[in-house]
Amino acid sequence: MKHVLPYLLALLVAAVSGCSGCSNEQTVCDATGCYTCDGIGCREEPPPPRSACYGDYQCDDGERCTVDGCVPTCEVDADCPRGTVCHAASGLCLPPAEPPPDPAPNTCARDADCPAPPLALCIDGHCVKDPRDCGDRSCACTANSHCGGDEVCVDGTCVAETDTCQFNAQCGAGKVCLDGGCYAACGGALSCASGLVCVDGACVPDDATPPACGATQPCPGTEVCLDGQCVPECSVDGDCPAGDYCLAGACVLDTRPKPFCSSDAQCAAGRVCVDGVCRTPCSTAVECQRVSGTLTACYRNYCVTSNEANSDCTTTVDCSASEVCLDGVCR
Repeated sequence: MKHVLPYLLALLVAAVSGCSGCSNEQTVCDATGCYTCDGIGCREEPPPPRSACYGDYQCDDGERCTVDGCVPTCEVDADCPRGTVCHAASGLCLPPAEPPPDPAPNTCARDADCPAPPLALCIDGHCVKDPRDCGDRSCACTANSHCGGDEVCVDGTCVAETDTCQFNAQCGAGKVCLDGGCYAACGGALSCASGLVCVDGACVPDDATPPACGATQPCPGTEVCLDGQCVPECSVDGDCPAGDYCLAGACVLDTRPKPFCSSDAQCAAGRVCVDGVCRTPCSTAVECQRVSGTLTACYRNYCVTSNEANSDCTTTVDCSASEVCLDGVCR
């Protein structure tokens, strides 16, 4: 008798749900829910689990973030996973008896308001995935060793090494390399542009600037709100003012290194292209000092600055708490 009871319960569920006619293995949904039917009866088919989220950027493609988690979107029932049907009004895959959940708030004033992973930007008051995100793993770091082999840790985030600098020579005229980023030099007669402040001899974004825009305070014209500040909208780098580049539809300060060369042919006679910089071959430091007063050392058979020869950091995480990595040296 104890073996018959489960079957009787299954038949009772089938009768209540209206799917007692099922004889083949299939999933049937009605107003009470979804059921998988076989020759014995029907058993409830639960919807798939939902991952918690703050905004769409934390959901998979084809999902929408709601207060109840990431929910697949749809046009017809066939688009939905087992245990759900397509709710026509909302375009969400839901159990038949479940009302559509509210969208997640997903609001922010600054980039730091967006939970991670993945890495996110605050654009027009909402969190969107940062194109520089690290993929399936977290970008968070406190040391270069926490990042992938071709990445370094900058300001708590793993960044592709090709997008960072170590020495001033990688940045171009008038710029310095601070914590992996190329910034305009400042100090003395050199001042910073609006929105930037002089820190450790480099013009960096002023994090203390109060948010000037957001979800309920749009920017004028075609500007977009990025990290609480109005910036030009863009689709390609050419849409941005000098010194900026296009990231996720917004113009941002370009701190990437600027290669001077990609081949020896772009360098003067007798010089070679090494990691984007034209270098002079050497065998002794005296040879380098004859070339330029700034090239004081012969390191790995190329003339380099003293900082390059004696570098003790790649980014600031390599330095003590009271120091920063400037031009490859903790100071």
